[in-house]
Amino acid sequence: MDRLLRLLLGLLAILIPVLTTNPTNNYQSTKAQEREKLAEFQQELTKNVKETNDKLNDLAKLVDERFNQTMQKATTNQELLQIVIQKLNHLAQIPDNEVFQLGKIKKFHVPINCTLPRLSTMTTATNGKKYFFSYPTEAFWAVANESCAERGLLLATVSNQIDLDAVHQKAREIKRGDEWWVSAKNLGGESQLDYRWHDGSKLEQSSALWANGTVKNRGCVEIRTYEFSKLYSASCSTEKSHYICELPTECY
Repeated sequence: MDRLLRLLLGLLAILIPVLTTNPTNNYQSTKAQEREKLAEFQQELTKNVKETNDKLNDLAKLVDERFNQTMQKATTNQELLQIVIQKLNHLAQIPDNEVFQLGKIKKFHVPINCTLPRLSTMTTATNGKKYFFSYPTEAFWAVANESCAERGLLLATVSNQIDLDAVHQKAREIKRGDEWWVSAKNLGGESQLDYRWHDGSKLEQSSALWANGTVKNRGCVEIRTYEFSKLYSASCSTEKSHYICELPTECY
């Protein structure tokens, strides 16, 4: 009996704390813990969202800056293009003889450089001007033109009979029986004849400087020491000749 009583008392000691516990309190404790965890989660989520938004804003600013820079460059390029177009339109309205002198569209007149060393082989002709005669070198007209420019000279302009006689006489002394390029060239193309000298002045078809019947659309002009002191038309790119360079008047 005593043993049974002691057993019952022990069981009762175990059950009393369990039976006296308030289930409402347990529920409230669990709910509070969940709320605390939810609050922590919300704080963490808010923090992550803020960091993400900051990064997106920084990226958006960077994209805007790059876009604005690109647009500024595009605007600058467009302005440059407009300037180029305006200059081309301006040149298109310049008379042929001025374009000829500027050497912009019809690249014929080469820049003058008076600082280059003077050639020791230059000679003074009877007209008082200084010339360089390329003998024995021969070249196409364009090469001759550039060769003169490299020496600070120009292909000779013989726009009157005095100058023509002077270079013809000297060339004949150097090598009789050859052809020599001078600066006149046809700028009219195949449709018309428009021969011009380096200074832009026109070599008229009716000029007495031409040999009879030789004013043809062959492009360039030469003198011939086996002929009279006259001008003859010749092909610029299929015929090689000696050439005559002169010292520009501004270099004296």
